[in-house]
Amino acid sequence: MSTSPAVAQAGAERHFLGLVLLVEAVSDVCLDVRLRELGYVVIGPIDTADLVAKVLRSVIPDGAILDTNAGKKAVTVAAYRLKGLGVPFLVVSGGEPFDLTDPVLAAAPVLPTNLVNRHVGEFMRNLLRAGHSRRRDGVESQPRILKE
Repeated sequence: MSTSPAVAQAGAERHFLGLVLLVEAVSDVCLDVRLRELGYVVIGPIDTADLVAKVLRSVIPDGAILDTNAGKKAVTVAAYRLKGLGVPFLVVSGGEPFDLTDPVLAAAPVLPTNLVNRHVGEFMRNLLRAGHSRRRDGVESQPRILKE
């Protein structure tokens, strides 16, 4: 799979930590800005199921963050597609009413919204490291995520 010029350019300008899909309501926490500051190339924010499906047909990210504020349909579509592609993801949730009992969502690590700015870098490093290990070893295992 080829890399787009924008992705190649972003990686050349600074240390590239990974390509991250961000499913987030556009007006939310501005995770895209924080992830870019940390050195990730970000696809998104995306807040509709149709766009999530379209993006995941053309690119496979290294990891993903699914913010429950983007809505159940977008988050669920993303979770199932990412699982099928073997892409690790975490869920950002502020405790709003959202059904995380779906088996695919329930298995994902959850980062509370109030901890995002302080800990998203740490969570993403652990998530991508665990995802790389699972793909390399052919073993599905839950990433070790630190809790506060």
